[in-house]
Amino acid sequence: MSEIDLSLLPSPQAVEEIDAEAIVEAMKQDFIAANPDMIEAVQYESDPVMMQFRTAAAREVIKRARINDGIRACMLAEAEGGDLDNLVSLNGTERVELRPADDSVYPPVVAVMEDDDRLARRYLEGWNELGAGAEGHYRSLALDAHPDVIDAYENSPDPCFIDVYVLVETGVPGQAVLDAVTNNVTDKAKRPQGDRVSVHAAGVIDYEVHAKLTIPNALGQAEALAAARNNVTKLVEWSRGYGKTPMGRSVSRNLIIGALTVEGVADLELLKPVEPIPVAGSQAARCVSVLVELANG
Repeated sequence: MSEIDLSLLPSPQAVEEIDAEAIVEAMKQDFIAANPDMIEAVQYESDPVMMQFRTAAAREVIKRARINDGIRACMLAEAEGGDLDNLVSLNGTERVELRPADDSVYPPVVAVMEDDDRLARRYLEGWNELGAGAEGHYRSLALDAHPDVIDAYENSPDPCFIDVYVLVETGVPGQAVLDAVTNNVTDKAKRPQGDRVSVHAAGVIDYEVHAKLTIPNALGQAEALAAARNNVTKLVEWSRGYGKTPMGRSVSRNLIIGALTVEGVADLELLKPVEPIPVAGSQAARCVSVLVELANG
């Protein structure tokens, strides 16, 4: 299954754009059509009939919004929370606990559950498990094996030999994670009988972002710097979302420059990285620091 960025999907046509004023106007025109001799009753907003229309329109807006929410709850790109939990149950996917609750300390530590992005991705990946040996099959098994796994890459250098590379939030996975993934991908009930699967830690390439911005207007310097830092931080952070995961994603200087080019920036110099960073499928590039400063600061 090819990866798609769910955030780029258009809003479903079934979701209505609600306009309260248009609803009131429609009620007014219907009233006039049915009662042409009572047009004076809807001339002003303070007229009792118009006030009734406003009340009825407010109720209709709430009803239509509820319908919109119900539609979104049935669509993977729009569903959240409990709605998403019910949707992904179609192929047996369940939200996992990343960190257990701990009631033995004060204040008690609540459980940390898998976020919606990772859950939606595992749901999509889960369909690959239905076709044993299909592309994405072992990647899906790796994601299911341990909650710390945020990405995985599979490669077959030779027929029947499969290499699975695993990445966790902190970068290189520990032995406990590797063992859990190994147990899952080598399970005879889940893999083709002839496959020989090996699990490896993903390679992590650390890099820094350092840029100097020229911002002529002193009044907007703080805002422009904050916006540029925020844009770059979002660009380089690791995502769990389907189609946005870090493994195999090369680092582009052009994308970083684009993120830094915010309102108020007249010029900029990107000092690090000094050149694009190619990243193989079995690797992930990790930004370890972001420094965005004024060129004359």
